[in-house]
Amino acid sequence: MPRAASQNRKKSLRFLASEDEASAATFLADLQDANKHRQSIEEKILREIVADLKRQPLAERSSIVVYNEQWHVGVLGIVAQRLAETFKKPAIVLTKLNGIWKGSGRGAFGVDLFRVITDLSHLLIKYGGHKYACGVSIADENILSFIDAFEKSVKESAVAEQVEMKKTVLCDTKADFEELTLEFMDCVEHLSPFGIGNPRPNISLSPAEMIPLTNGRVKITDQQNRVWYGYLQADLSIPPARSLSCIVSPVLKEEMGRQFINLSVKEISPIA
Repeated sequence: MPRAASQNRKKSLRFLASEDEASAATFLADLQDANKHRQSIEEKILREIVADLKRQPLAERSSIVVYNEQWHVGVLGIVAQRLAETFKKPAIVLTKLNGIWKGSGRGAFGVDLFRVITDLSHLLIKYGGHKYACGVSIADENILSFIDAFEKSVKESAVAEQVEMKKTVLCDTKADFEELTLEFMDCVEHLSPFGIGNPRPNISLSPAEMIPLTNGRVKITDQQNRVWYGYLQADLSIPPARSLSCIVSPVLKEEMGRQFINLSVKEISPIA
């Protein structure tokens, strides 16, 4: 990954410095291919982690720490961010490099992530970050002790109750499915980068039907009988009601050269 990252930085610089459209287009195409490859790796790791977490008593835990030697170090921060947003818990994702567990963490509202890992510095080789994000290096013999200590520290934190209170999903606006266009998504992406402090917009929609699929995916039919796809938050289920309202976060995806809008479903409510 470091070599690939270095190559992509060089391509980015060459793209920005290109003086003719043909060269710029070539470098841009290479960068887009690299980004698609990164996204596919990210999605694969995320699906693997979420599937494993669903088999665990996650509701009893206040934090998430996962590790695997095969995971790509270059996407761990993005995966940790997705986990923290999905489960509303601080999340750390680790892989092994040269015999050392290294990775990234992302926090949740009410938890000072940097303060927590500072208190656990005796278990770490190296660490750094701020309130909502961190990087850590852990010796192999300390990984299990760190997981237990991190969970205990988060759970015993004086602000742990605030995290529970702030699990309410906030909605930015109500919209119709007709308003979810590629032009709209282009405007949304101009608000990035997204994360804690600048979350991706949440939109309230009224679908005609929602059907759960495998691996947390969901099929959504709008009032015009058009089909949309997305993912349910891990703790969500579709209530047995004739009319539903849902809060989603739209994300622009690309697959086989085709752009489409994927809906991350964060809340579902029956309409009386």
